[in-house]
Amino acid sequence: MKHPSYQAQRALELRQVDPMRRRARRYHIAECRSLFGERGLLITWGRIGGPARVRLETFTSEDELDGRWRELIARRSAHGYRVQFAAA
Repeated sequence: MKHPSYQAQRALELRQVDPMRRRARRYHIAECRSLFGERGLLITWGRIGGPARVRLETFTSEDELDGRWRELIARRSAHGYRVQFAAA
């Protein structure tokens, strides 16, 4: 999902599909920079094929952003999500 005032720098989509538990979820993370130069992560999640929820987190430094990026990927991986798509 694109937001018109943000330009994606890198993106990653994780998915969790478990037919036995009727679970089909997606989690998309995109590094963005606003028109005003703010660094941010645009996070989209929800059921595959359903409406998505969106959250934007902004950061004051590249180190904070990278730390949060790694934290989100580690947390989703611990919950059974697997990388579906990665863009640099």
